Amino acid sequence: MKILSLLGALLIASTAVAQTETAPAPAPALVKFKARPFVVGDKAAVSSKVKVTMNVSVTVGGMEQGAQSQSQDETNQHGLEVLGVDKNGVVNKAKVTTTKWDKLEKTEAPMQAPSETGLSAGQTALVGKTVIIDASQSPAAVTDEEGKAVDDETAKAARKQYLQDDGTFKAFSDRIAKTVPAEMRIGETIKLDGAQVAALVGADGEDADLGDPKDVFSGTLTLKEVRNVLGNEVGVFDLVTKMTGGQELPFTISGDPKGEILIGVNDKYLYKMAVKGQIKVEGGQTIDAGDEQIEIAFTGGGDVDVNGGAIYSKKK
Repeated sequence: MKILSLLGALLIASTAVAQTETAPAPAPALVKFKARPFVVGDKAAVSSKVKVTMNVSVTVGGMEQGAQSQSQDETNQHGLEVLGVDKNGVVNKAKVTTTKWDKLEKTEAPMQAPSETGLSAGQTALVGKTVIIDASQSPAAVTDEEGKAVDDETAKAARKQYLQDDGTFKAFSDRIAKTVPAEMRIGETIKLDGAQVAALVGADGEDADLGDPKDVFSGTLTLKEVRNVLGNEVGVFDLVTKMTGGQELPFTISGDPKGEILIGVNDKYLYKMAVKGQIKVEGGQTIDAGDEQIEIAFTGGGDVDVNGGAIYSKKK
């Protein structure tokens, strides 16, 4: 009898343990994101740094012809103030001060002298200067603070650096607000299409080598946690991207850059981005050379490292 009682007690105890172990875990915390449209008087201090290196070998008819290397290292810092907003809440006029802009591109190729290029004349003219960009018209008007139009090259440089392909301001874009859902749970992952990835990493407009970002990118966004940054609640996201481009070239450019993105909980603004990864180049083409066909092959790759951030001053 004692043995039966002991077995019965053990059975009850093991059942209780099993019930405890299989009890459902509490649901991860739900984070609610709320968009805040920019208003006249809002300010932003924005910084970005892009570093890309590439090394591609070319083989013709089975014989290696050497490698071509390219690198780009670019840093930009600028401040903006909202001067105008249209009826849809889109910023259409802003004062932009370029405080720093450094750029160096290097190219080395067989039987060619190495080359280096920096900022264009129009880009250089913006450094240390303040311009007013009025994007309510197309193309956007670019003037100095007194309202005098800047030269064409400077205006083109300002539009390309500070405006998106649709003519709206990059720093005040609502594309990120539209990409991040109103609610996400910690640990939740959402799929991103090419346009959404491009909005998050700032790959705006069609690239001459890669192609249209909408066709080049895909990815996922996972909410890791909520953190306080300079008094602002931000969602901390893991971003994983997949890139395949260059379809108009004789080779493809692919990669899977990944990193971390910080997006405001109470405004859906981009506060920080750090994305990096490796790039792969492969492919080739066949050309006719008289009575024979010659195979040309491209192999190689490189690295991409993109960092950016912004601090906002909101008008109350």
